[in-house]
Amino acid sequence: MAESETAVRAETEAADTATLLDRASPADVRTDPFPHLVLDDALPTDLYRTLAESYPSVEQMVGTSVTLGSNQRFPFSAFMVEWAPWIDAAWQRFAAAHTSRAFLRRVHALFDGHWTDAAEAVWAGLDDARLGLFMRDEADILCDARLEINTPVTERPSSVRGGHLDTPNRLFSALFYMRPPDDDTEGGDLALYRFRDGQVPDGPLDVFAFPDAQLEEVARVPYAANRLVIFPNRPTALHGVTPRPVTPWTRRYVFVTAEVGRELF
Repeated sequence: MAESETAVRAETEAADTATLLDRASPADVRTDPFPHLVLDDALPTDLYRTLAESYPSVEQMVGTSVTLGSNQRFPFSAFMVEWAPWIDAAWQRFAAAHTSRAFLRRVHALFDGHWTDAAEAVWAGLDDARLGLFMRDEADILCDARLEINTPVTERPSSVRGGHLDTPNRLFSALFYMRPPDDDTEGGDLALYRFRDGQVPDGPLDVFAFPDAQLEEVARVPYAANRLVIFPNRPTALHGVTPRPVTPWTRRYVFVTAEVGRELF
């Protein structure tokens, strides 16, 4: 498809739909160790409660025939939210608004002056770009607002993902935490790093993981309900999830992003 029906519809609905960036300001952007923004109470209380109470169960997201591993990640992408007959309409509106051109414009403006040259070239063509949904469409920019879970930790304390860089064709990453109110598990926070020697390694970057000895933790964003973390993707945007102990709780969040068909660093 040249343009996702969800994105087209969201273009006209966005003005009436609360988004994660409605209260965000460029003045709130932090630059250490890399440009990022942390926003508490990102959504209005009533809307957050509706979304949290209707967050799909593990069985709805994964199915009943899948054997769950310990601290395992499972995504439920926006195109699945769009067609799932059992998902609350509030989630469908959320996914549509956060995969729209209007939302992308807000992301770009929020981090004005903090984009790499390659990313800025993509943003320059946003008005004419074909938008689509990740894993479904063929388009210039593929958007996603996917619900994700990390399953309970059943074996030993572990991190679902250590220090890493995101895939280099990604424009930005946004994590919206939806921690259940009774979850008192330690860990599961977002750690922000820089390279210990201050230099990006030469040669191709391994986006999957870097040794702990190569990284220095600079900041930590606790996993908390209705908290947003968003940052432009760049070769210094090192981040990872702190370990969780053995726990029966599922870690819940929404991942909002946009990707293109080429590497941006």
